[in-house]
Amino acid sequence: LKSDQPNPELLPVKEDDLSIDFGNHRKQQDMEEIAQKLLWQQSLEAIKANKVTPVALGEVERRAAQDDPTAVEVYAYMYAKGIGVKADLIKAFGLYQRADKLGVKNALQNAAQVYKAMNFDQRAALSPFAEQSED
Repeated sequence: LKSDQPNPELLPVKEDDLSIDFGNHRKQQDMEEIAQKLLWQQSLEAIKANKVTPVALGEVERRAAQDDPTAVEVYAYMYAKGIGVKADLIKAFGLYQRADKLGVKNALQNAAQVYKAMNFDQRAALSPFAEQSED
């Protein structure tokens, strides 16, 4: 290979290609942030209207997995009411307890309301002595 012959696999680099447009990058970040806020707002509206889409459910799940206190509380509400998911008072109870640990006001009161709505078997499943089931 001779060094004086150009490599046909390499594209020429222009000076403009080496410059970084930080203003444009910031605009893109801002637009992504706005899009995320809009998606969250649309997800909450869908839940309120009991018209949960897979996208809305995914957004709640994603945010709850990141310990977003509001998302954990909303997810608990969804399980308590059976909105967008199959009603599951045991999951709702656990999520409300988690929301309380994340500082959500009234989460313990909501957990207590869910507990009151549980039947004997559901309450027994919460016992630390109950057999743990595989999810």
